[in-house]
Amino acid sequence: MKDYYDFELLTPCFCHGASEAAEMRIPSIRGHLRRWHTILFGSEDMKLTWGTASGKVISSRVILRLLPVNNAPESQMPQQVLPHVKVGPKAFTCSALKRGTRYRLLVAFRPMTSEQVRERVDRVITSWLYLGCVGMRSSRAFGSVWPQGAKPDEADFCKEVRIAAEKLAIMISAKTVPKIDLAICTDTLSGGDNEKYFGYVKGRNRLTSPLKMKYIRLADGFHLVLYATSEEIVSRALEQLDNAGKPLGKIKFTRISDGRPL
Repeated sequence: MKDYYDFELLTPCFCHGASEAAEMRIPSIRGHLRRWHTILFGSEDMKLTWGTASGKVISSRVILRLLPVNNAPESQMPQQVLPHVKVGPKAFTCSALKRGTRYRLLVAFRPMTSEQVRERVDRVITSWLYLGCVGMRSSRAFGSVWPQGAKPDEADFCKEVRIAAEKLAIMISAKTVPKIDLAICTDTLSGGDNEKYFGYVKGRNRLTSPLKMKYIRLADGFHLVLYATSEEIVSRALEQLDNAGKPLGKIKFTRISDGRPL
């Protein structure tokens, strides 16, 4: 079990505290790690590991701290929240952490924490780094985290996410993408049956998108990854996007667990 993980941002990140300035925050990271632990090992094991205040109170076994690499300041930038929208009230910006910002996540454990718990936490953090994001709009590839400097080939990437691939339908673009383009991730569909695949915001109500997106960096360049709890969600979402002429619907993906074209 490692005691630290160095990671970087492949895409701008909308992570905020009480102020309007963007900042990487442990509570935000912890929330994503809790979700990944639930996906990999179930909700009850997650509560025993990361703690819960619901019902019988359980303290977290895991202690996290965060340091900017080389104590470098967090670089800010104005970032459009919906980059596919060119004009109008929806073409607004928020403060974001710049792509390339680096961090070190320090990990420690409470006394008497078992080796099994430590190994599972390592797998959870690794899965988050290779498949996850952090911050607002994380379902649309904003805040794509990545192990610092890593450029694995596709086979090694598949090995790192093998446990997650048993729980999720994970698709990777069949070819490298020319550039990281968040506009194709936000240019989706709304209303009607589309809400089953892309979620919605209605007043104070919200359904988080079942389809998740993430940019990754492999040895041959950048790829876009899509994943969901079922292949039907991914395939139907891409079909709807293709029928609507959306750029994301034109990209070809393969399922990493068996290499089948989607």
